Amino acid sequence: MDILLGEVVPVFTNIKQYDILPTFIPWRKMSGLVPVETKERFFQGLASVNVSGVHEFNQKHNMSHRLDWRNIFLFEQYMAAFSSQQLKIRPTR
Repeated sequence: MDILLGEVVPVFTNIKQYDILPTFIPWRKMSGLVPVETKERFFQGLASVNVSGVHEFNQKHNMSHRLDWRNIFLFEQYMAAFSSQQLKIRPTR
């Protein structure tokens, strides 16, 4: 989240990395997914990340406010999402 607040577009190299992030934030619209099979594909992937699209999305949806840890609702949303995820994972007795 700090990366986004700094107006940098995060780049993921494995689609499973999205699975560990809070679900209440649209990470796929706010980042790039870049293949790492070869050096050439990696650099092509970096070049194809839609940086301006991510910035436009962030501005349109006021993401800098939504991602600022000084806002108490962000912590509450994070804890609610974490709790919900834990309830799905926890085996029933």
